[in-house]
Amino acid sequence: MNTRKHSLMGVEIKTRISAEKGYFVTVKMKKCMDNNGIGRLVKDLTHIVEDEVKAFQKLLDVLLDQQTSLLEGDILSVSLSNDEVERIVAKTKVLEEKRKGKSQDLSLCFDVEEAPILSRLIPLVEQRYAERLKELKEVLKVLSKKIQNNKKQNTCFIEQTLRFVDQNLQLLTRGQLFSAVLEDQKEQESTQRRNA
Repeated sequence: MNTRKHSLMGVEIKTRISAEKGYFVTVKMKKCMDNNGIGRLVKDLTHIVEDEVKAFQKLLDVLLDQQTSLLEGDILSVSLSNDEVERIVAKTKVLEEKRKGKSQDLSLCFDVEEAPILSRLIPLVEQRYAERLKELKEVLKVLSKKIQNNKKQNTCFIEQTLRFVDQNLQLLTRGQLFSAVLEDQKEQESTQRRNA
């Protein structure tokens, strides 16, 4: 593969010529080829992923508290934790978009053609950042699994609670209906005695 570089108004243009495939690819790259630019991007990416880990941990903590509240029947706490879950999920979405943006910027710097995901970028960055990013990626993976499991458990608890409440309402309704039938029978018997 043959590569030519050009500079245009502060943006580096890189043209790759692939003889075997017979096509031209042009990629606009930010001025980040110096170590300072890449280092800054990697630091930013690391901070974003650290913030994601903190948000995921907070989400897991809230879901665990919610599970306790469900088991204790504390509806107010469950409602408040739902609001907190929504706020944390919104924050994680923002962080995810930031991470994707920094990953995209880094992939352009390193000329990565595939989708810019952490596992493809980690081997390309400085050793100290690579180790930290790899560690954070694993923590995110573990937290994500725990969150999914906890959400499933909470959903199961809620479904069981709803079935229990529904069954009790049906029993109460049947009991009230039975009581009404008994009252009606007693009234009919009483009326028949008076008329006899």
